[in-house]
Amino acid sequence: MTINIELLNELATVSSTQVCGQITVRGFSIPIENWLRFRLSNSSARAIRVAPDVTCCVAFGNDHPYLSQALSSIAAQNMLPAKILVGIDNSSGLSEETQNDLVDIHHFRGRNGPFFIMDSLIRMADSKYILIMDSDDISHPDRLELLLNCAVEGEAEVVGSAVGNFEEYDEKISTLGVFPRDPYEALANGLCHAMLYPTILIRRSAYLDIGGFSDFDFFGMDTDFIVRLAHRRRGVNLPLPLYAKRRRTMSLTECRSTGMESDRRANILEYTSTRHRALFSG
Repeated sequence: MTINIELLNELATVSSTQVCGQITVRGFSIPIENWLRFRLSNSSARAIRVAPDVTCCVAFGNDHPYLSQALSSIAAQNMLPAKILVGIDNSSGLSEETQNDLVDIHHFRGRNGPFFIMDSLIRMADSKYILIMDSDDISHPDRLELLLNCAVEGEAEVVGSAVGNFEEYDEKISTLGVFPRDPYEALANGLCHAMLYPTILIRRSAYLDIGGFSDFDFFGMDTDFIVRLAHRRRGVNLPLPLYAKRRRTMSLTECRSTGMESDRRANILEYTSTRHRALFSG
């Protein structure tokens, strides 16, 4: 099964409306098995390339059955990260750490939230770059290689990509999210979704320099992180959809109490708007 990356790039360019703050586009349907390029048949014959300066970090809320699929998509990358760090929230694991050659699993007691866990994992890592991933999503096999090339050759400290969205029980890419090429320029024109946090490769020193996620609420403040990041560090979004995002009905983004229309989100938006005005006004 193969992917025509030129076709997806054309779809992202032609069918999208790149308006700041509008991250979904006119729908089309691509079966996810055609979007991903699996190479299991010849994996033993090809040389495995490893990016020694990259750690992939995954925060898992222990609340869905898709973690293994997410990790498999990282393990099937054309260029592997040196290590995958997985933090499991509300864990009943008996050991502090379970390890194999590629994956380290860290157990967190009680409810901590995804940002605390991600921050902890990034601070554990000792690599130059961090590849961030949600625990229920899927990476395209070329994702790490293309993001890393852009970071190195384009001298960018954070690189994101377009994203293909699919529903939990209908694994077809139904919409594309396309983000502004220059996140700083987009945010200078107003608060918007300038990058999608889980799609990014970031230089670890840049993450630490802006304070990371240390002052974050339990959820929903990734936009504030992107605002601080874009203001201080050079970022770029690739137009290629290198990441597939799963829409789950009970996720923090979708459920009624914490979703985009909830009062809690409104409070977070007010906080982020204040931060944005302070950084980008004048």
